[in-house]
Amino acid sequence: KKLSTLDNCIFEGYKGDLYDYDDINLEDNKLERGKIYFEKFVIDPVNKLLGYSDEVEVTEDGYINICDYKSFDKLKIGYTYVSDTGFKIIEKFHFPINHLVLCNYNETALQASFYMYLLWNTNRRLKPGKITLLHTMLDEDGEIISEDIYELPYLLNEVKQLLLYSKK
Repeated sequence: KKLSTLDNCIFEGYKGDLYDYDDINLEDNKLERGKIYFEKFVIDPVNKLLGYSDEVEVTEDGYINICDYKSFDKLKIGYTYVSDTGFKIIEKFHFPINHLVLCNYNETALQASFYMYLLWNTNRRLKPGKITLLHTMLDEDGEIISEDIYELPYLLNEVKQLLLYSKK
């Protein structure tokens, strides 16, 4: 990404271990056009959810783009793990999203989709944009071997199903 100035970047960072959901204001989720947020604090006091999105970009034309940074040893897409004999084992998430394969690709998509939904829900004048994964492979010294960007699906229906299911 090209940034003309650091004035449009906001680093929020970690807010501590303990939260009183009654004291947290949805203003924490407010976004401004033309800003890039790093470690964006995201809150849903109704469902008692919170997290930190690695990067949230709000474009001038009103799109929310989310990029999640991961350094998995191996990005698994469509399978859960490889057995000792080399077969790819497929497990599924539990109900109500048991149609999804349990793998770190889908886990990342689901996490980022929650962030997108919660941020959009507070900023309805904006529109959901792209969700991406920046997968960085590191060597044993922590040096970058490779970086790949993957576009992730916005799992809106799955997020809504999980929120509805958690209320029951």
